[in-house]
Amino acid sequence: TERTSSRSNEDDTERISLRDRLAYDVFIGNVGLGGGFSLSGKVGAGYKLTERFTGGLGTKFYYYYQNLPGPNNVSQFSYGLYPYARFKISEQIYVKGEYVYYNIDGGNGDNARPFVPFIGGGYTSGFGPWKFGVELLLIVKDSDRDRYFNGNLFEYTFGAVYNF
Repeated sequence: TERTSSRSNEDDTERISLRDRLAYDVFIGNVGLGGGFSLSGKVGAGYKLTERFTGGLGTKFYYYYQNLPGPNNVSQFSYGLYPYARFKISEQIYVKGEYVYYNIDGGNGDNARPFVPFIGGGYTSGFGPWKFGVELLLIVKDSDRDRYFNGNLFEYTFGAVYNF
């Protein structure tokens, strides 16, 4: 005799909920006080395509002010939106790429809207869903560094990641 089970059609793979696939991050960085003031911040939300690979969207800002002798102070504020891809090499180390669409206000009515690529990585540590760490991203194009980021080679940030 043959027996059939109602369980034979069930899928044996483990289902991961949408909530468990979402990852969030908040970073503050580029703090500078020598010769002026600078500060940046960014927040992002991503979807874990696999356990190691996450794709997502974020927003960031960058502020720079320099007090020069005379009436020519430098003030620059920029903000942007970006897609990103992040790949975990280990539980603490990852590589990341961002492609940011910026709106940059030069302070003198000079506005620019460039696309700026970043590539780099980070380190996180912690237990449970919250991890804390650092991220270092290279501003890929020399012309972008000089024109929009006051010659800075990197964007460095410190922050928290949830469900990494």
